[in-house]
Amino acid sequence: MSRIPFPRLTARRLGLLLVVILATVAVPGSVGDAGASPGEADVSELQIAAVAPDWVVLTWNSASEAGARVTFTGSGRVVESPLTGLRHRIDLTGLECGTDYDLEVGSPPVPGSAATPVLLRVTTAVCPTADSPWRVDPNRPIPLPAPEITEPTARATGSDTVEIGWMTDRFSGAVVELTDPSGEMSSFPSPPGSGPMAVSVEGLECDTDYQVAIRASGPTGAEGAADTEVTTGPCPSPEPVDISISPGLGSLDIAWRTSVPTLAQVSWGSDPLADSLVAVTEPGEDHLVTIEGLECGTTYWVRVAAIDAEGSRIGWSPEIVATTVDCVEDTGGPDTPVLNLVGVGTRVGFDQVDIAWTTDVMSLAVVEIGPVGAEPDLVLESGPAVDHSVTAEGLECDTTYAYRILARAEGSPGTPAPPDAVETGEFTTSGCEAVETTIDALTVEAQRDRAVLVFDTPVPTTAFVQWGTTDLYDFAVEASELVTHHEISLEGLRCGTLYHFDIEVLDAGPDMPAITGDLTFTTLACEDQGVPDPGAVPALS
Repeated sequence: MSRIPFPRLTARRLGLLLVVILATVAVPGSVGDAGASPGEADVSELQIAAVAPDWVVLTWNSASEAGARVTFTGSGRVVESPLTGLRHRIDLTGLECGTDYDLEVGSPPVPGSAATPVLLRVTTAVCPTADSPWRVDPNRPIPLPAPEITEPTARATGSDTVEIGWMTDRFSGAVVELTDPSGEMSSFPSPPGSGPMAVSVEGLECDTDYQVAIRASGPTGAEGAADTEVTTGPCPSPEPVDISISPGLGSLDIAWRTSVPTLAQVSWGSDPLADSLVAVTEPGEDHLVTIEGLECGTTYWVRVAAIDAEGSRIGWSPEIVATTVDCVEDTGGPDTPVLNLVGVGTRVGFDQVDIAWTTDVMSLAVVEIGPVGAEPDLVLESGPAVDHSVTAEGLECDTTYAYRILARAEGSPGTPAPPDAVETGEFTTSGCEAVETTIDALTVEAQRDRAVLVFDTPVPTTAFVQWGTTDLYDFAVEASELVTHHEISLEGLRCGTLYHFDIEVLDAGPDMPAITGDLTFTTLACEDQGVPDPGAVPALS
């Protein structure tokens, strides 16, 4: 069987085709303007990913989650993708070679939406001739490299959920296949895209090993694949775990966890045969019970049992032995603990304050807070500890408050007794009027695989940063501490790559957040070691 040659699609021809696209969209009265209705286009970064004599592949982004639709304005033919997302790909097949087609590119119409499609003229590759400089089978599409899948990862996010991630070097759709030990396979599609990709899978069996296969399909059907494995998290159990006991002078704080919400009972006694009970009547997973009125310097045996929703006990934990703090006699002599309270600091917001201090021995403390000249209306407790901090919320803005810290060394004589140390002070909450929060002196310290964003704010703020290889962003990081000088590190970047980012900061007051809008930086160029950058996208030829 003879084969008919046809000219190779060169970068120059593809460039001319892109010029036609721009002219079509921009010039009034052209094909790109025909039939347009008022509204805002929902299409960006429209590209022709591949062209052949009888098919064309289009890719684009949309501003919101939507489907993909291409309409031939001449024939009325409609091609739609069943996938919804922000990135789209449509394969147009069965075309005539060397022919102009006028297309409407966008999403299926939605009632009430004003978005209009982008009008586009595309020309298929020239028909094969005997004078072609190179020979290929005219029934085979122009070959494009298969999408390469790198950095496959799989991690359990719960007892029945996992997250599968990978990197692709070109725009492609993907399917994740999970196979359990019995050989049963389930498939989970991923919206098409490039760069970092991820799929979350739910409804799996707990504590089970799964084989993971990632299959990516490029615009022309070329496929890439990668394999990994993952084990789902432990099966939920009502049994108490991580039991810990913190003894006090006449008390025991007993804490534990269950992987499902349960009620509970705690048994304790001063000998293994004693059995005093306290019940936990609110279901939960993180439990804390305080047993008070115990003897100081006494050993107790403690057990914990979970109670299910029907009120049935699910077995006792092993016994744990704990001893309350030794008794201390009030001799008034040099053995009585001496307490020094130092390093008091306040951090004030619009309607709250953080007060922190340090004592040189373990201590208990009470903090009284109230408007200056009035009786304290808020009392907070801290300790036993050496480093203390309390947070008072619900305060009035632009108001001066007085506070008093009353501290006693742990082991001091019991009540009634004067405090061992007292510290007083005042603070004023932030003003009630909103002020402008700004992002100042922003610099980007970019390396090959990371970048540090450095900036200042005139008042203490938190910071939220989004970044990615497009202005749709793929990653985010939040710094929740209120500070005026910020250094945010972005890790795991690719060398020689343009990144988009924006920053949002918010202070503790009623002020509006400050947002930079979309900005960009480029990581340092890759070192020339004769090995291509694994994150680079090969150019089409």
